[in-house]
Amino acid sequence: MAEPLSKEQLKKLMAKFPVKLLETGNYRTCPVRLSYPDIWEPSKGEDGYKSTYGATLLFPLGADLSLLNEAVAKVAHAKFGKDWQDQELKLPFRDQGVKKNKPGYVKGAKFFRATSEQQPGILGPDGKPLTNRSKLYPGCWAIATVRPFAFSNKSNGVSFGLQNIAIIADDEPFGAVRADAAEEFADALEGASEAKAMFDSEEAVHDFG
Repeated sequence: MAEPLSKEQLKKLMAKFPVKLLETGNYRTCPVRLSYPDIWEPSKGEDGYKSTYGATLLFPLGADLSLLNEAVAKVAHAKFGKDWQDQELKLPFRDQGVKKNKPGYVKGAKFFRATSEQQPGILGPDGKPLTNRSKLYPGCWAIATVRPFAFSNKSNGVSFGLQNIAIIADDEPFGAVRADAAEEFADALEGASEAKAMFDSEEAVHDFG
């Protein structure tokens, strides 16, 4: 099981990966922890909504989110007018404190849910496409690219579309996570070939028959 990231390690990650507006028009987040990741398979849509891929992005306490807030304000102004702040819009950022007793949620820190109808690109810490699904789990650290958009359906507001994700560090998983099979059976299977030979022998058949 992964060890929790230290304050010093997190400080270095935050300095290395600040929020950034990319030439693509997407915003790259600072390091976040993933909660409720539906990245490999989409979550099932309900009440007329389509199935979507997505993840809840938990920002560290004190993270500089000014660029993302400015992006939300710009989209809201363009869609709903200059008085958008006076309207009852649903905006993406929420205080993690609303999720009481949820592992990894810190009162005062921010989070939002980012979704996509298409599966996002997924990279590992080496910058290559991630193939080991066990490396993407609730509680791991990642950086993501997102794009704000306005919506008007049952309600009005601004949300973030999820573009791509890169896993950058391990941490203590949220909730129950399946243990690594290779670790659990490592010592037991060291002599697997010898065990097979023993059970294939006539003596083994006699002893256990």
